Amino acid sequence: MGKICLIRQPAGLGDIFFLQKVGHVLKSKGYDVIWPVIPEFTWIRDYITDFTFPTIDDDYPYKDLFKHSHVIENDEVLYLPIQDADRMFRDKIMACKYRLVGLDYDDWVNYFNFTRNQEKEDHLFYETLGIKDGEEYCLVSRNYGSPPHSEKFNMNCNTDLRIIEVDYYEGVTLLDWCKVIENATEMCIIDSSINFIIDKLKPKCKINMWSRRPNNWSEINYIFKTEYNLMN
Repeated sequence: MGKICLIRQPAGLGDIFFLQKVGHVLKSKGYDVIWPVIPEFTWIRDYITDFTFPTIDDDYPYKDLFKHSHVIENDEVLYLPIQDADRMFRDKIMACKYRLVGLDYDDWVNYFNFTRNQEKEDHLFYETLGIKDGEEYCLVSRNYGSPPHSEKFNMNCNTDLRIIEVDYYEGVTLLDWCKVIENATEMCIIDSSINFIIDKLKPKCKINMWSRRPNNWSEINYIFKTEYNLMN
């Protein structure tokens, strides 16, 4: 085993997606990247296999460092408390995370790679949601925040299309919604982790987006390349 990089960003699924560049750059420098996550996100290890994703409650090397909120580096380990980066810098929240490691975030999407589970995507699309090939629908995503403390945003989605709601189904992860995202005719979404998947998939449809911070886009308008209709 090489030198270990221990990353503290256990929640915020969008944050974890966004920060994959950090993991890949450190891995290219010879680090073994260990990235503890909350138990609700351990499914990510089935889709992203470049790093080790234990739960925060598991035993893993240098677990005792997790209580610290400052960078620690020695001959054996590099500890990055990225979760606390916005307390160290005066900048936008997500930009602070990259400032902590001295990287540019602009091309983050090029490093956000995952293995898709086509069987699960098809089952969700055809069986669970009952969507037919070529059917037009509006995908509505109201969920934001990490479970078990997720919330739903009350948006007024004005559409004549059939509404398909992004929701929690047993055994279904957010990445299993890729086929539904790619085939949507229209979307109504709250800014959340789904935005990172949308930026990766580049669906060709109208997307209306609301901000969880009412009429405040300052924390998200510098991250995404997708063109959104910003809703008040």
